[in-house]
Amino acid sequence: MLVGFVGAGLSTTTEQRDTAIAAVAFYMLTYAVTNLGAFAIVTLLSQKNDRRTEFEDYNGIGFRSPVLAFSLSLFMLSLLGMPLTAGFIGKVLVFRPALEAGNTMVTILVVVAVLGSAISAYYYLRLIVVMFFKDRTSDWHTPKMAAPLTAALVITVLGVFYFGIFGDSVISKFAQSPAAGIVRAEK
Repeated sequence: MLVGFVGAGLSTTTEQRDTAIAAVAFYMLTYAVTNLGAFAIVTLLSQKNDRRTEFEDYNGIGFRSPVLAFSLSLFMLSLLGMPLTAGFIGKVLVFRPALEAGNTMVTILVVVAVLGSAISAYYYLRLIVVMFFKDRTSDWHTPKMAAPLTAALVITVLGVFYFGIFGDSVISKFAQSPAAGIVRAEK
Protein backbone atom coordinates (compact mmCIF):
# COMPACT_ATOMS: atom_id res chain seq x y z
CA MET A 1 0.00 0.00 0.00
CA LEU A 2 2.91 2.32 0.73
CA VAL A 3 3.97 1.83 -2.88
CA GLY A 4 0.62 3.27 -4.00
CA PHE A 5 0.96 6.34 -1.79
CA VAL A 6 4.47 6.94 -3.09
CA GLY A 7 3.20 6.53 -6.65
CA ALA A 8 0.47 9.09 -5.91
CA GLY A 9 3.01 11.52 -4.50
CA LEU A 10 5.28 11.22 -7.52
CA SER A 11 2.49 11.49 -10.08
CA THR A 12 3.06 14.21 -12.63
CA THR A 13 -0.58 14.81 -13.53
CA THR A 14 -3.80 15.14 -11.56
CA GLU A 15 -5.25 12.15 -13.39
CA GLN A 16 -2.28 9.95 -12.45
CA ARG A 17 -2.55 11.06 -8.82
CA ASP A 18 -6.30 10.37 -8.74
CA THR A 19 -5.72 6.94 -10.27
CA ALA A 20 -3.04 6.12 -7.68
CA ILE A 21 -5.25 7.27 -4.79
CA ALA A 22 -8.20 5.29 -6.17
CA ALA A 23 -5.93 2.24 -6.47
CA VAL A 24 -4.92 2.52 -2.82
CA ALA A 25 -8.57 2.87 -1.76
CA PHE A 26 -9.49 -0.17 -3.85
CA TYR A 27 -6.60 -2.17 -2.40
CA MET A 28 -7.71 -1.29 1.14
CA LEU A 29 -11.25 -2.45 0.30
CA THR A 30 -10.10 -5.74 -1.22
CA TYR A 31 -7.69 -6.38 1.65
CA ALA A 32 -10.45 -5.73 4.19
CA VAL A 33 -12.93 -8.04 2.43
CA THR A 34 -10.36 -10.82 2.09
CA ASN A 35 -9.16 -10.57 5.69
CA LEU A 36 -12.69 -10.38 7.05
CA GLY A 37 -13.49 -13.69 5.40
CA ALA A 38 -10.20 -15.33 6.40
CA PHE A 39 -10.41 -14.28 10.04
CA ALA A 40 -14.06 -15.30 10.24
CA ILE A 41 -13.07 -18.83 9.25
CA VAL A 42 -10.02 -18.90 11.51
CA THR A 43 -12.19 -17.78 14.43
CA LEU A 44 -14.85 -20.35 13.60
CA LEU A 45 -12.32 -23.17 13.37
CA SER A 46 -10.35 -22.24 16.48
CA GLN A 47 -10.54 -24.66 19.36
CA LYS A 48 -12.35 -23.65 22.52
CA ASN A 49 -10.02 -22.15 25.11
CA ASP A 50 -7.14 -22.38 22.62
CA ARG A 51 -5.23 -19.12 22.43
CA ARG A 52 -2.84 -20.38 19.75
CA THR A 53 -3.74 -21.70 16.36
CA GLU A 54 -1.18 -23.95 14.68
CA PHE A 55 -1.03 -25.16 11.10
CA GLU A 56 -1.72 -28.66 12.41
CA ASP A 57 -5.13 -27.48 13.62
CA TYR A 58 -6.16 -27.33 9.94
CA ASN A 59 -4.89 -30.80 8.99
CA GLY A 60 -7.40 -32.71 6.89
CA ILE A 61 -10.32 -30.30 7.10
CA GLY A 62 -10.42 -29.99 3.32
CA PHE A 63 -12.47 -33.16 3.10
CA ARG A 64 -14.34 -32.82 6.39
CA SER A 65 -15.54 -29.30 5.68
CA PRO A 66 -14.92 -28.58 1.99
CA VAL A 67 -16.86 -25.30 1.90
CA LEU A 68 -14.85 -23.78 4.73
CA ALA A 69 -11.58 -25.15 3.34
CA PHE A 70 -12.36 -23.86 -0.16
CA SER A 71 -13.31 -20.45 1.23
CA LEU A 72 -10.17 -20.17 3.36
CA SER A 73 -8.08 -21.32 0.37
CA LEU A 74 -9.67 -18.63 -1.77
CA PHE A 75 -8.88 -15.97 0.82
CA MET A 76 -5.25 -17.17 1.06
CA LEU A 77 -4.88 -17.11 -2.73
CA SER A 78 -6.37 -13.61 -2.82
CA LEU A 79 -3.90 -12.41 -0.17
CA LEU A 80 -1.16 -13.97 -2.27
CA GLY A 81 -2.39 -12.07 -5.33
CA MET A 82 -3.52 -14.90 -7.59
CA PRO A 83 -5.31 -13.85 -10.82
CA LEU A 84 -9.12 -13.63 -10.78
CA THR A 85 -9.08 -12.67 -7.10
CA ALA A 86 -9.50 -9.30 -5.47
CA GLY A 87 -5.93 -9.40 -4.16
CA PHE A 88 -4.48 -9.71 -7.65
CA ILE A 89 -6.36 -6.72 -9.03
CA GLY A 90 -5.63 -4.70 -5.89
CA LYS A 91 -1.90 -5.31 -6.17
CA VAL A 92 -1.77 -4.66 -9.91
CA LEU A 93 -3.68 -1.40 -9.55
CA VAL A 94 -1.39 -0.20 -6.75
CA PHE A 95 1.83 -1.23 -8.50
CA ARG A 96 0.91 0.18 -11.92
CA PRO A 97 0.84 3.91 -10.99
CA ALA A 98 3.95 3.45 -8.88
CA LEU A 99 5.83 1.96 -11.83
CA GLU A 100 4.46 4.60 -14.19
CA ALA A 101 5.96 7.29 -11.96
CA GLY A 102 9.30 6.25 -13.47
CA ASN A 103 11.28 6.71 -10.27
CA THR A 104 14.05 4.20 -9.51
CA MET A 105 13.35 4.19 -5.77
CA VAL A 106 9.66 3.50 -6.34
CA THR A 107 10.54 0.67 -8.73
CA ILE A 108 12.74 -0.80 -5.99
CA LEU A 109 9.81 -0.51 -3.56
CA VAL A 110 7.60 -2.42 -6.01
CA VAL A 111 10.26 -5.14 -6.37
CA VAL A 112 10.52 -5.41 -2.57
CA ALA A 113 6.71 -5.65 -2.32
CA VAL A 114 6.64 -8.41 -4.95
CA LEU A 115 9.41 -10.27 -3.11
CA GLY A 116 7.40 -9.91 0.10
CA SER A 117 4.44 -11.49 -1.66
CA ALA A 118 6.65 -14.33 -2.85
CA ILE A 119 7.87 -14.97 0.70
CA SER A 120 4.31 -14.89 2.06
CA ALA A 121 3.34 -17.50 -0.56
CA TYR A 122 5.06 -20.12 1.60
CA TYR A 123 2.66 -19.48 4.48
CA TYR A 124 -0.48 -19.05 2.41
CA LEU A 125 0.14 -22.16 0.33
CA ARG A 126 1.27 -24.17 3.35
CA LEU A 127 -2.13 -23.66 4.95
CA ILE A 128 -3.85 -24.93 1.80
CA VAL A 129 -1.56 -27.97 1.69
CA VAL A 130 -2.27 -28.97 5.29
CA MET A 131 -6.02 -28.58 4.79
CA PHE A 132 -6.12 -30.91 1.81
CA PHE A 133 -3.04 -33.13 1.99
CA LYS A 134 -2.30 -33.80 5.67
CA ASP A 135 -4.10 -36.40 7.75
CA ARG A 136 -6.02 -35.32 10.79
CA THR A 137 -4.48 -36.67 14.00
CA SER A 138 -7.15 -35.46 16.41
CA ASP A 139 -10.91 -35.66 16.47
CA TRP A 140 -12.66 -32.79 14.73
CA HIS A 141 -16.24 -31.91 14.01
CA THR A 142 -17.46 -29.37 11.49
CA PRO A 143 -18.47 -26.30 13.47
CA LYS A 144 -22.01 -25.04 13.25
CA MET A 145 -22.22 -21.70 11.52
CA ALA A 146 -24.61 -19.02 12.69
CA ALA A 147 -26.64 -17.24 10.01
CA PRO A 148 -24.72 -13.93 10.30
CA LEU A 149 -21.40 -15.73 9.86
CA THR A 150 -22.74 -17.65 6.87
CA ALA A 151 -23.92 -14.38 5.33
CA ALA A 152 -20.54 -12.74 5.97
CA LEU A 153 -18.71 -15.64 4.34
CA VAL A 154 -20.98 -15.64 1.29
CA ILE A 155 -20.53 -11.88 0.89
CA THR A 156 -16.75 -12.04 1.28
CA VAL A 157 -16.32 -15.00 -1.10
CA LEU A 158 -18.47 -13.24 -3.70
CA GLY A 159 -16.58 -10.01 -3.04
CA VAL A 160 -13.21 -11.66 -3.66
CA PHE A 161 -14.43 -12.98 -7.01
CA TYR A 162 -16.36 -9.82 -7.96
CA PHE A 163 -13.45 -7.47 -7.25
CA GLY A 164 -11.08 -9.90 -8.95
CA ILE A 165 -13.11 -10.06 -12.14
CA PHE A 166 -14.74 -6.63 -12.29
CA GLY A 167 -12.08 -4.62 -10.46
CA ASP A 168 -11.56 -2.13 -13.28
CA SER A 169 -15.18 -0.98 -13.19
CA VAL A 170 -15.02 -0.59 -9.41
CA ILE A 171 -11.78 1.39 -9.52
CA SER A 172 -13.19 3.73 -12.15
CA LYS A 173 -15.98 4.53 -9.70
CA PHE A 174 -13.37 5.26 -7.01
CA ALA A 175 -11.56 7.62 -9.39
CA GLN A 176 -14.83 9.45 -10.14
CA SER A 177 -15.95 9.62 -6.51
CA PRO A 178 -16.51 12.89 -4.66
CA ALA A 179 -13.44 12.09 -2.53
CA ALA A 180 -11.25 12.23 -5.64
CA GLY A 181 -12.71 15.65 -6.39
CA ILE A 182 -11.89 16.87 -2.89
CA VAL A 183 -8.28 15.78 -3.27
CA ARG A 184 -8.15 17.45 -6.69
CA ALA A 185 -9.60 20.71 -5.28
CA GLU A 186 -6.97 20.87 -2.52
CA LYS A 187 -4.05 21.08 -4.97
